[in-house]
Amino acid sequence: MHKKTAVNNTKMYIVSLKKSKGYGILLCAYWAGYQPQFLEAALKTVIFSKMRQCCAVCLVAVSFLLLAGCTNGNQELEDKTVVTVEKDGSVKAKLVESFAESYYSQEELIQMVNDELADYNSKHGEGSIIMDGYELADGLMHIDFSFANVTAYNDYMDDDIFVGTVSEAYSAGYDFNRMLSKASASENTIGKNDLMGMGDKKIVVLEGDAIVKTPSKIKYYSQGMLKGNAKTVSAVGDGIYFVVY
Repeated sequence: MHKKTAVNNTKMYIVSLKKSKGYGILLCAYWAGYQPQFLEAALKTVIFSKMRQCCAVCLVAVSFLLLAGCTNGNQELEDKTVVTVEKDGSVKAKLVESFAESYYSQEELIQMVNDELADYNSKHGEGSIIMDGYELADGLMHIDFSFANVTAYNDYMDDDIFVGTVSEAYSAGYDFNRMLSKASASENTIGKNDLMGMGDKKIVVLEGDAIVKTPSKIKYYSQGMLKGNAKTVSAVGDGIYFVVY
């Protein structure tokens, strides 16, 4: 989405690189013909933000193999974004992105993240989002985040999640016309009527593409997901996925 407006004979390019309801529309500006260095800064911001939208498409096959062959439940966490739902309602996430220093340095990337978090926390409360650490390995940047609640997660991350009971998910308008596999026997499936009967069971709804970890054993998960260990399942592409635990 691009909008143009004139301010003191300056061209202002407003680039919205996150979902419209999400946090932080990024403002990238330059003075045409006078201060081209602003264009370089804008491009760096565009590249960083675009990273989240294009995360790890080429890694789906790798994640598939790791999940299918994994027995300890840890190996699959290395190559794809991981969302961990905690018992207290907080959320942890490991964001995994391709990284090329030809566009910007690691220091510039981390500074941009810190600036975003400082801005968000100044508006929503200190500690709403915390960067716990980061590591660059094999061309992939791993950044660990802690979110105070689901709202903070959805504000910052590209993928959306819902955490609550099955009844609350239905009231929120999610489409229950889908098939779920039983975690203990994936060949066994359930449909809408079975799901509707689980009103007080806990559920995570993922809108996007990520690995989901729950605080207790998973009972059912959407077809089109891969099972890791007892508390881990992975999407294999963008979509809406149900995880009942």
